Amino acid sequence: MLAEDHGHGGGQRPLEEGEGPWLMSFADMVTLLMCFFILFFSVDKGNYEVDDPKKLKEILEKLQTMVESTDNTDKAGEKSRSSVRTPISTNTNPEVMKQALEQMSKAMDIVFTMAQPEPGRLEITFLNSNFFYPGRAEPTVGGTRMVQLAAQKLLGLNPDVQIEVHGHTDADPVKSTQFPSNWELSAARSAAVIKILASAGIGPERMRAVGFAHYKPVAPEKTREGFSNIANKALNRRIVIVANIPVAPKSKRDDSKNP
Repeated sequence: MLAEDHGHGGGQRPLEEGEGPWLMSFADMVTLLMCFFILFFSVDKGNYEVDDPKKLKEILEKLQTMVESTDNTDKAGEKSRSSVRTPISTNTNPEVMKQALEQMSKAMDIVFTMAQPEPGRLEITFLNSNFFYPGRAEPTVGGTRMVQLAAQKLLGLNPDVQIEVHGHTDADPVKSTQFPSNWELSAARSAAVIKILASAGIGPERMRAVGFAHYKPVAPEKTREGFSNIANKALNRRIVIVANIPVAPKSKRDDSKNP
């Protein structure tokens, strides 16, 4: 194969082995990959330093999505093998519930997110700041009102909803005679939320409280340089209400409508 030679002589020269039009495209691809990895490492989640509550909420939603994506990977095969299931008809819907909680969270200055990782499952996360009194298991007035509203909306979705409340702390040791470790603090806070849900009408037999202490963080609490990351600690101090809403298999009549 010959290539034009624009040097002296103005003739054509043979292409060297491996040379061709694809070489330029390959170089472009390598350059794009290099740019991608530079951007990827520049936004490494261990480098979050945020003071604005709105930014904390954005980060929490992003991390929650990442965690849900990882947790649900192993469930995909099992779900594909199971029968198709649809939610039981309800009086409200998750989007209406989310809007109501968002409106109250702004008034109470509480950072909250809500996700639906799969049909029939809702995860409502509250950061502990302004939700609990510092170093105590009792929710604040704002935290209590948020839980009461969540209970009302969950009962509207389905009165037979099953609830788990997960308590999480950061890795800082607890300095309290009442709570010898983060295990006791996280469990006590979960139990306090359970009591509010029960007083709002959710059956106690359908709920359980779980304390994870600091062993399930959503963000690393130290930077790569070894310094404490205050923003990430705030993300890890949280309460998660996991609502499993009963679903019913599709009826044979519904199946018969499908070709």
